[in-house]
Amino acid sequence: MSNNIALIVHLHHVFRCRNCYFKIQVNYYGVTFMKRPLIIILIFSLLLVSACSKANDPPVEPDIAKISFSDNPFFCQDSVVTYQGVFNFADFIKKDINLNVDEVASLEDGKLYELKLELVANLPEECLDLGYFYVQKHKTYKLEATNEDFDQLINDGILPNDSLVVCQEQAIEDLLDEDEAGFHYFLDVDADKREFFSYNYLMEDEFLEMFIWEKHKGLTYYRKGLGAEVEAIELELAN
Repeated sequence: MSNNIALIVHLHHVFRCRNCYFKIQVNYYGVTFMKRPLIIILIFSLLLVSACSKANDPPVEPDIAKISFSDNPFFCQDSVVTYQGVFNFADFIKKDINLNVDEVASLEDGKLYELKLELVANLPEECLDLGYFYVQKHKTYKLEATNEDFDQLINDGILPNDSLVVCQEQAIEDLLDEDEAGFHYFLDVDADKREFFSYNYLMEDEFLEMFIWEKHKGLTYYRKGLGAEVEAIELELAN
């Protein structure tokens, strides 16, 4: 067998080398006789062709379903964000202030965050808490929940009943007429901007809250307050 090579696989391949072709054809039951140097050259060429074809394969696209919610371009992009703040309480205060974006829990379909402003002298601490937000890839919920509700969300993935969508691709129409008493909320969609409004109208505890989210910027404007703009907070993203 010094001048022969025996293979137990079926191989049929053609190699082109400048102006000539080499052909290997081996059957499971047969043997092809070739010179040893030529066999070595042909095997090396086969490996080289295989490597080049793999190198030219297109990159594998990521599975969209497995991309983290953190790719949500409308949510806060940093753990600390600076705003120009206006606070109208017993004292009128205007100052730059940091908003802390704290991760509370990581779940299968998203993450739970708390948004809270740093402490400001002479302002009640509870007024500086913007609330809890459950953020998914294409949707953000604001949660009004008890400790039991949070446990159910974290352990079972069940959103509290009073959760409101404050950012998504589709607009949300107000369920009440403009002059109708009750709780109003709606979401406007304008290109790369999402504007959410909620307020109580003609009710004892009148209240207003507003979020503006912009793509790749996160929360760019926030406002909340009681009726007649008392105990009001206004935030605008600092440049």
